[in-house]
Amino acid sequence: KKKYTDNKKHRINKYYKNVQLKWILAPEFFEYKILGRIAINKKILNTSQSQTFIEVTLSELINDYDNYHKIVKLEVLQTHTQYLKTRLHGYRITSDYIFSLLKRSISLIEMQITITSNLKERYRIFFIALTKININSHKQSYFGKTSQMKQIRKTIQNYMKNLLSGQTTETIFYNCYLNSTGAKLEMMCRNIMPISNFNVIKIKKLK
Repeated sequence: KKKYTDNKKHRINKYYKNVQLKWILAPEFFEYKILGRIAINKKILNTSQSQTFIEVTLSELINDYDNYHKIVKLEVLQTHTQYLKTRLHGYRITSDYIFSLLKRSISLIEMQITITSNLKERYRIFFIALTKININSHKQSYFGKTSQMKQIRKTIQNYMKNLLSGQTTETIFYNCYLNSTGAKLEMMCRNIMPISNFNVIKIKKLK
């Protein structure tokens, strides 16, 4: 038993000799909020090619309880100070939230676009929207026609490309998780077909 505890202490001491604890700061857009501490290998700190990523809920970044399902992926910038700064790298919505929206009585509309930021970084953005049953309708289901769904995709893709292309990374992410963007698109598409629950489900940075 004593030998086991000695080996355990040795492993713990060896771990902390090779690891350095650093504070993680949110990007400047979120006013450098302290997110917590992370253990990083000292060898990784000395190499500029290594990449470390962390995922944080949007609720934690903006002190809001309504956006727990929105996950922001941050890239840790390697610095030799006590703090590690981060920058925006990706975004996604949790699977349980997406599954909670899906129903058998409505259609799912999926689409994607590829845009370039002002720094020539390329992002692929994935969207979903659902058909909407009107309040006064006697129908228990509403499935969109193929032609209508094509028009919806084209309208949303054109609007989002014009809105996001050539913008800063912060502006791209801000417009994607903003609820007012979905409300505006739902108003634009109501002449074609009523839709609801427009969401940006993923932002992927391309190499």
